[in-house]
Amino acid sequence: MRNTISLALPGTILALAFAGHAPAQSYPTRPITFVVPASTGSSMDIMARQIGPVLTRRHGQPVVVENREGASGNIGVMRVVKAPADGYTVLVAANTISTAPWLYKDLEYDPVIDLVPVAKLNVTKFGLVVNPAVEAKRTSELVALAKKDPGKLNAASSGALTPQRLLLELFNQTVGVEITHVPYKGVAGAVTGLMSGQVQAMFTTVHSVLPQVGAGTLRVLSIASNKRVPWFPDVPTMAEEGIAGVDSDGWAALFVPAKTPSDIVRRLSEETLSIISQPELRDTVLKQGVIVDPAGPEELAALLKRDLAKWQKVVARAGIKPE
Repeated sequence: MRNTISLALPGTILALAFAGHAPAQSYPTRPITFVVPASTGSSMDIMARQIGPVLTRRHGQPVVVENREGASGNIGVMRVVKAPADGYTVLVAANTISTAPWLYKDLEYDPVIDLVPVAKLNVTKFGLVVNPAVEAKRTSELVALAKKDPGKLNAASSGALTPQRLLLELFNQTVGVEITHVPYKGVAGAVTGLMSGQVQAMFTTVHSVLPQVGAGTLRVLSIASNKRVPWFPDVPTMAEEGIAGVDSDGWAALFVPAKTPSDIVRRLSEETLSIISQPELRDTVLKQGVIVDPAGPEELAALLKRDLAKWQKVVARAGIKPE
């Protein structure tokens, strides 16, 4: 990994990114590839497959979705970082690019310097989910159980170096408990472990457990966000439970390689924001647990900077060593 990760002001980075000019009127003249660094069914994949066909109709050029899984998204990110800066290879990134610099010692990219923000697409909401056998019906009751027997409660994550694990660490730090982290290989394995009772709790994206919660095989105690979610309107937020500072949405956004011409970045941004503002698209992805939350390049750059600083502190306080 580079010795330092740039936390320069987003405006500075954007000014450098937009220094070049290209005739966007002629773009695109060939197929565009959306690189999704996750599996099908992820929030990034859902959005890419909704946006792609509309861009195809508007531009008359195919948009191909390419799933590149591995290393918490880093394999897919590097596929884009190393691509020509011409607007034909687009990263559909998750907020894992704001955690990866602090978790991987051999990371080959700087998300601020090597990528140019295009548009924020959506947010995904995290919930604190428990096995129904757990006595706690509220987050405050789970905290009380954890304080009564420190280290006895176990919480799953989809991997040792994932946002789910960091959210657990943030929760532990905020409320002063010691819920033991148990990493699994992927969300499916973690959910299975939680349903079987191998672990008692888990922070996970709401859309990944909608069927299980609906069937009563899992229970959501609270939402780690500043607003309740439409799928579980009766479930309170962490803040409503008296726990401040554990609101942390996942997000997905488009980025392109550094030095991509500014006219192309602007056109791709404007087209994308126009597409995701359509009510039909919003309704379609909402049914799949994804909330459209558009933002332009400047706001996305500022969000990335804030999240980088936030997770750097969480990782340091938890004593997590980069691997």
